[in-house]
Amino acid sequence: MTSRALTPPLIEELFPAQGSFFKQLFLVFVGVILIALFSQYSLTVGFIPVMLQSLIILFIAAIYGARLATITLFAYILLGGMGLAIFSGGVSGWGILTGASGGYIFGYLVASTVVGFLAQSGWDKKFNSSVYAMLIGHLLIYIPGLLWLRVFQNDWQATLELGLLPFLSGDLIKVLILGCLLPVGWKCVELSKKLLN
Repeated sequence: MTSRALTPPLIEELFPAQGSFFKQLFLVFVGVILIALFSQYSLTVGFIPVMLQSLIILFIAAIYGARLATITLFAYILLGGMGLAIFSGGVSGWGILTGASGGYIFGYLVASTVVGFLAQSGWDKKFNSSVYAMLIGHLLIYIPGLLWLRVFQNDWQATLELGLLPFLSGDLIKVLILGCLLPVGWKCVELSKKLLN
């Protein structure tokens, strides 16, 4: 039984950085900046709140691949813990990581690794599999997020009402956006290759 080799992530087609330490460091820097910026904003679609933090994190995970996405999220968490005000709401410090929202931040790290792996396994090339990858990513954010949030709440009903239910509709919108965006990115790469050849 042979295992399927991982393919280079989408970013390698757009900005080849494999083997170049400084190019990869630049991508990590850009990723941290984007996550920090998107973490400060949300959109409202009708009456539905759409948090942009998980949108950019899962997008970066898919286009960076497992290794680079994990390093980027680790750098984001480390810098935020050390005092750089880049967490959601412009806060920082190790207390955020051990506070009520700390489980979600840990979930971002896990989700970025898994989604990056799924993308490098080809899940980001078609709409259906991209949607499944994003659903898995959100699930991996919510599981540690809710388990840790429960420590700070009286019961599971309060936990779900605070940390899950208000965001489900917005997360579905994000899943659909990313499910469309990633295959289109690959189609554009394939088209550009054909035009240049």
